[in-house]
Amino acid sequence: MQDIGISIPQLPAVAPSTLQAAILALPRACLWAVQHVQSDDHGLTVAQAIAQGTAVMVSDDSLRYTLGTSAFVIKGATPDHHVLGYNRVPGPVEEGDSHRCELAGLCAIVTTVNCLCRLHSVTNGLITIACDNTSALKPTAVDFLPHPGQKNLDLMQAPVSYTHLTLPTNREV
Repeated sequence: MQDIGISIPQLPAVAPSTLQAAILALPRACLWAVQHVQSDDHGLTVAQAIAQGTAVMVSDDSLRYTLGTSAFVIKGATPDHHVLGYNRVPGPVEEGDSHRCELAGLCAIVTTVNCLCRLHSVTNGLITIACDNTSALKPTAVDFLPHPGQKNLDLMQAPVSYTHLTLPTNREV
């Protein structure tokens, strides 16, 4: 077959109509972060809170031997609707490495926020993220420069590569 220099036109991506569809549209390599996500309104209330700058997200992790998990909740301005999720931490998790588990929770939050924003057409906003392992927030600092040999580098760089919102970097991410 001879290459004649004509590119095949790409069909425009169909916007998702549900939170589940937005998650399933993620690249396969990202699906580990959102193994389970639930919301009774497809995250509409939370997406509105992100756009208004009132969304609050909390992540926590659990580690037993070498099995790590993380869970998160994303709340809007009212307690009526929220998004809950959890995952199993990928890769080698060494005993006592709760830092990797906390990073996995933050990756899950950022991945879910991107799905919510795509689903509900949010292009700017503010979210406040809370976690009990403040070193997991290092990748959000303006002056953060990762070292190639750094432990958990794969998860430290993941939130930065997925985010598309205009967000501040002073621990409100």
